Amino acid sequence: MGTLGAVPTLSALTPAGQAAYSAEFLAALLAAATLLFMIFMVVMVLKAVYRIMAKAFLISSGVAANLTFAVAAAVLAIGYLNR
Repeated sequence: MGTLGAVPTLSALTPAGQAAYSAEFLAALLAAATLLFMIFMVVMVLKAVYRIMAKAFLISSGVAANLTFAVAAAVLAIGYLNR
């Protein structure tokens, strides 16, 4: 870490001007950060999809229950009227 006046900087150079970190280390660090970010994004997308699917299931279950009740009521009404 170098300094600019009294402000520390992340120049990645030693005071002698040599690279403090190897290119391989920086590439591995970038790859690890990218992988973690991708995993985070996949988890967020799956979480959102799960919430949407759960809501859709609850709505469709409610619709199915209402339709079942309506069909049963219609069958009973038709049976009562045709007695």
